[in-house]
Amino acid sequence: MRKFFSRKGNVTIVITVVVLISVSIWMNPKQSPSQIRDEPFASPAIPKDEAEALIHQASENYFFHEFAKGAENYRKAILVYENRNELTKAARTYESLGDLYKFANEPREAQIQYEEAARYHERINNPVGQARALKLLGDMMVLWKKEDQAEVAYRKGLSVTVGGDPNIVLANVQEALGQLLWKQKKQDEAIVLFTQARNTFKDLGNGFGVSHMTSVLDRLQGKPKDLHGHAVRGNPPPQ
Repeated sequence: MRKFFSRKGNVTIVITVVVLISVSIWMNPKQSPSQIRDEPFASPAIPKDEAEALIHQASENYFFHEFAKGAENYRKAILVYENRNELTKAARTYESLGDLYKFANEPREAQIQYEEAARYHERINNPVGQARALKLLGDMMVLWKKEDQAEVAYRKGLSVTVGGDPNIVLANVQEALGQLLWKQKKQDEAIVLFTQARNTFKDLGNGFGVSHMTSVLDRLQGKPKDLHGHAVRGNPPPQ
């Protein structure tokens, strides 16, 4: 598997170089291909910051399916952030660690990391971060077909943001719980959540979110379907 992604990476690099040369010729028609080949190829710069460099490396590991190495680099970055007392970034990196394990098809380990991220955000009094980590946990539980646990995670995410300022995480959790309730054929409860999400998007000045939630509510309430065809993401139950 690793050899496959290594070869794939080489092919991707070759394609990228060809595209860059083509764009350069298009932008500089007087420059010859030989002149372009003689210029050094600029690879993505590695961040100078120690923690950011570790996360950069972890992202590459993630891409090439080197999950053990990626997890190790994320954990190293967490330690650096903790030593510098950058605790919000440490908590956020636990979310990335959860994403890595989720992609690696290790849902139990992913669950552990998302829960740790939520606890970490709670300890540093960051309710928005806590809600975001709980939504990530809920999303994974939906994929894992553990809808009861997903609902618990979503509802807890809502509870920790009660009374706070409107934010995109709250809107996304409201929508996610609404989608789950709709899938479970709890239409009245779903309408309540979608309405809350629409109001939050409205408070944020997010026109697309308002339009999307309005379309979903119109469909749930039997109103004529809008002309944009974007009423529902995913696969809701047939009406």
